[in-house]
Amino acid sequence: LIREAQERYAATWSIARWASQELEPETIYFDDFGLEMPSSWEKAKASAACGQLAYDIIVNATKAVIDQKYSAIVTAPASKESVNLAGIEFTGHTELIADLCDCENFNMMQSADDMRFVFVTNHIALNRGSTELTKDKLCRTIQLLHEACLAEGIEKPKLAAAGLNPHAGEMGYM
Repeated sequence: LIREAQERYAATWSIARWASQELEPETIYFDDFGLEMPSSWEKAKASAACGQLAYDIIVNATKAVIDQKYSAIVTAPASKESVNLAGIEFTGHTELIADLCDCENFNMMQSADDMRFVFVTNHIALNRGSTELTKDKLCRTIQLLHEACLAEGIEKPKLAAAGLNPHAGEMGYM
């Protein structure tokens, strides 16, 4: 799957298993933490085995950063359905990583050029939005975004609030 993504989105880049601190430009490094893909799996089909693997990789990657083996994690979408099929309550890796880091005040941020996006509520069903969206949660989210912008060197960030981020139920797990 990594090779398929590399061919589609970074055709001139190479792929290498992480082995040392010596980084080559235009190289995608990965570490599978000794975990292997399930022997029988179908692309784009939810399965407990793939969900367990996705969960284990997120946990191992997070622990590797906590242990300072790595400086950061880049994640791809994880199938909430598959992880839940594995018997693990999972609403998303934002919440899982925050839990592993023992972090209570967190948010997911997405970036595009000079834009930064955060969500006041993460990974909840649309019908819970009116009860989960509180003035306190909105203020904490704005504060986190402001601090993140300052940390990135944006001296006078301009912040705005807008929209809903409805989820379609994640195959019944929300």
